[in-house]
Amino acid sequence: MREHEGGKDRRVRSIIYGIAAAMVFVSPAKSQTSFTAQRVASGLTQPLYVTAPPGDINHLFIVQKTGQIVVLAFRNVGS
Repeated sequence: MREHEGGKDRRVRSIIYGIAAAMVFVSPAKSQTSFTAQRVASGLTQPLYVTAPPGDINHLFIVQKTGQIVVLAFRNVGS
């Protein structure tokens, strides 16, 4: 069962990297053909879900299996 849980953690981390990269490198005014992933969080305990408030590119909410919600705040992402 540990292998399965580890795979889920890797999938969620990949989603987090992808969202963060999209937030940093894609703007509505410009179309990008490529982007680079960047680690934005570590030390998470079995992350299950990641989301962002509508229209807010400076925050990510990560729900962990423990019930804890981790809020990541980015500075000057939209500038």
